[in-house]
Amino acid sequence: MPDILTLYIAFWVFIIGLCIGSFLNVVILRGLSGESIVFPPSKCPKCQHALKWWHNIPLLSYLILRGKCYFCHEKISPQYFAVELITGILFTAVFFKFGLTINMLLMLVIFSLFVVMTVTDLREKIIFDMHAFILAGAGLIFSLINHNLLNSVLGLLEGILIMEIFASIGYLFVKSRAFGIGDTYIAGALGVIFGWAPLLLVLILSLIVQAVITMPLYLFKLYKSKNFKTLISLVLFLLIAAVYKILSLKTDINIIILYIGILLVVISGLYCVRQVTRNIKSASEAIILPFGPAMFIAAAVFLFLN
Repeated sequence: MPDILTLYIAFWVFIIGLCIGSFLNVVILRGLSGESIVFPPSKCPKCQHALKWWHNIPLLSYLILRGKCYFCHEKISPQYFAVELITGILFTAVFFKFGLTINMLLMLVIFSLFVVMTVTDLREKIIFDMHAFILAGAGLIFSLINHNLLNSVLGLLEGILIMEIFASIGYLFVKSRAFGIGDTYIAGALGVIFGWAPLLLVLILSLIVQAVITMPLYLFKLYKSKNFKTLISLVLFLLIAAVYKILSLKTDINIIILYIGILLVVISGLYCVRQVTRNIKSASEAIILPFGPAMFIAAAVFLFLN
């Protein structure tokens, strides 16, 4: 259990994280609008009225104002509250993971960029080049402290190569890139941070995160469009695969049953792929979600669990 001093420091790290989160909201919104992050002072995005100091207290102002502008009473986006809270929590988690070290400072910068790039990607599917370059720069310093330059260079090249290969595969299905160029920049920057070997694990975990997020949305879309043939093929494949996995864990299972299970998984999988690829031949029928957030979630999980 952490001692009193550690908890005291963690409290102030959390408060600093909330304040940084408030600033990150400015970076996000003004970056998307093309405004300076310095001038003009904070204002309501609806009525453009300059805000008073007590309108900018992280978390508290949103709660006190009940999520509405003090002047025009229009609703304030919950993004402000969410970004501040998430940044505060991430800063605290980074402190507990790395302690008061140079690694902690670098990770605070890296996680701040994670937050900014995640929100811009989710809101407008935009990754600003400068953010990706700063992320790579912070990652380079981190890597030089914790491993070596060659490892980072290999990670950079690996991230770019893998993402460009997968992005090009999209032309076979939806006649466009599977991922934006911003996702390639992110993968390259993560390669600099982690090095070439751990990056593979991060990218694999990213695919799992993306699948977990996308699958329910895709199934709902199939149900809503009454495409029951594809829906049943997906559910059937997942069900057969799950049953096979459970059976394979049993030590006393007949080997013939296992072979039959493998055959059923392969057949149902091929049929499922056939139905899905038929269904997403046009980009309008595909569910296109930004991949950047999945990579950031995977990177965070890897950093905290490693």
